[in-house]
Amino acid sequence: MAEKENKAQSITDAARNSNEDKGKYTIKSNSNCMVCVYAMNRHPKWGVDVECFNPERWLSDAAPSAFASFGVGKRNCIGKLFSLTAMKILLINLMKEYAISTNGVKMAVKQKLFLSSYSGHHVSLQKRR
Repeated sequence: MAEKENKAQSITDAARNSNEDKGKYTIKSNSNCMVCVYAMNRHPKWGVDVECFNPERWLSDAAPSAFASFGVGKRNCIGKLFSLTAMKILLINLMKEYAISTNGVKMAVKQKLFLSSYSGHHVSLQKRR
């Protein structure tokens, strides 16, 4: 699920308010900041293949705050656990009933409040026997 959220997260940006001055950065107390989750999830820290689908990258002990699709810290998404659980249940049930394939074309995305595709999601479902 982490790799899916890394590639196609629902929210692309997060707003934060700084309540204290931050180290070497010039972010003053009470400043509003926007964090680009889309870019953060594609940081080179995750390897040279950040654009490739590679679920194994999340098995390391890397900082959990680097994966920010649901936010981090005390202000992270209250629905994170529910959302991840619902996605897992849906995916398991879908994979039990259907073989899923794509046409192999890389999906072009547009970044607004929610990440979306220019031309839709091209997948095929074939009922399992």
